[in-house]
Amino acid sequence: MNVKASKTKLVSSTDGFDFLGWHFKVQRNGKFRSTPSEENFKTFRKKVKTIVNCSNYGAETKTEKLAPIVRGWRNYHKYCKMDGSRYSLWFLTHRTFKVFLKEGNMNRYQAEQLVKNAFPAIPYSENAFIKVKGDISPFGGDVIYARRESRMSRETYELNWSAV
Repeated sequence: MNVKASKTKLVSSTDGFDFLGWHFKVQRNGKFRSTPSEENFKTFRKKVKTIVNCSNYGAETKTEKLAPIVRGWRNYHKYCKMDGSRYSLWFLTHRTFKVFLKEGNMNRYQAEQLVKNAFPAIPYSENAFIKVKGDISPFGGDVIYARRESRMSRETYELNWSAV
């Protein structure tokens, strides 16, 4: 592996760093904290705004287009700290509700239901992922680790590739 010097910099873990759309930081009390990075949130918000503000689509079409984007973003960040109005997406949902309500054939309750469908609630739990010990491998014969990998076992992986 080659490390490119222009893209690499050393920072203190208490200052935090961005990686793969997350902002990682170790707090002064020693707790690990991860949140969606600023850049990731801005690009997500920009995608949502372009769909909501597009006048070519009706409210139902906008809902169909928004739901997978919002669900994917929330699933990607479901192990981050997602409390607060920013990550609850209150401002985006409120703006979407106002845009849906401006449609002539839409009443308040229909618009509210479409907004709920467009912004599905995904449960999150900070740092709730299963931690893997350093000396354990999925190929070492450990039954507990094998159960952890049960959704994508080696046999299914080989079958999927042989079908291609």
